Amino acid sequence: MARIRGLLLSILIGGVVLAACGAASTPPPSSSPQSLPRCTSTDLRVEIGVANVAMGHVGQQIRLKNVSRGSCTLRGYPRLQMLNAAGAPITTRLHVGADYIVPPIPVQTVTLAPGGAAGFLVGYESATGFQSLTCPTSSTISIYPPHDTTALRVHWHLAPYGGSVTALRCGILTVSPIARISQLGQ
Repeated sequence: MARIRGLLLSILIGGVVLAACGAASTPPPSSSPQSLPRCTSTDLRVEIGVANVAMGHVGQQIRLKNVSRGSCTLRGYPRLQMLNAAGAPITTRLHVGADYIVPPIPVQTVTLAPGGAAGFLVGYESATGFQSLTCPTSSTISIYPPHDTTALRVHWHLAPYGGSVTALRCGILTVSPIARISQLGQ
């Protein structure tokens, strides 16, 4: 009986020692989205995608391609500012979320491998019939990735306008959050 107790005690002590050795090992490095850096404007290149037009509205897909050597993440809403030919800001009112032509897309973290792309949608009114009334047309758009203060610039002639002859609305843009390209539905 003492022999069996001794054997069981040896097995128990051996198991504790082995468990302690295993617990001291370091886990492999993680590449979860939380451990990857955020994509900044220096990591990205803008590509203007396909536009869809419906009943006086335009939906435009914008892609942000990772041109860096490492993976990075994007989460949230980009900011846009329309600029005239001299580079000065023109009226730009940004709405985030969904509207007539921008479908609801959940806010999520998107991981971009080198060469990978994510995107977002821009929706705006583009109605006609306002007699001689016009809205300013951009020459360039500044696009700020989420949580970045440095803009990417892209030549884009954009004149969002809607409303009525008595209440013309200029420069109103709706943006979706950053999403995987497959979620943009265009």
